Amino acid sequence: MLSTALKSGEGKNNELLRERLESFGLTKKQAADMLSVHDEVYILENLEMVERCLDEGKIKVINLARYTYSALRDDYRPKGLPSRASNSSRQPDHGLP
Repeated sequence: MLSTALKSGEGKNNELLRERLESFGLTKKQAADMLSVHDEVYILENLEMVERCLDEGKIKVINLARYTYSALRDDYRPKGLPSRASNSSRQPDHGLP
């Protein structure tokens, strides 16, 4: 999995993650924008959610880049599940209505 590769070296992290974003159809500019706004864990978790939904046939995506960009912009990760890192872009859920 890519997350293991990303942990091996900080210098390569952004490059590998940028390539991963581009493999989902994002342009170089879109990938750079996402990397400047969101941390690695946030991006990886959203990409994994997109992959899982595609693999399970839960979504029919005509434009993968657009769907992926929306997932990153709007945070498609399941709510209420703990993130793999506490420095994620998502705000913590304190159980408040």
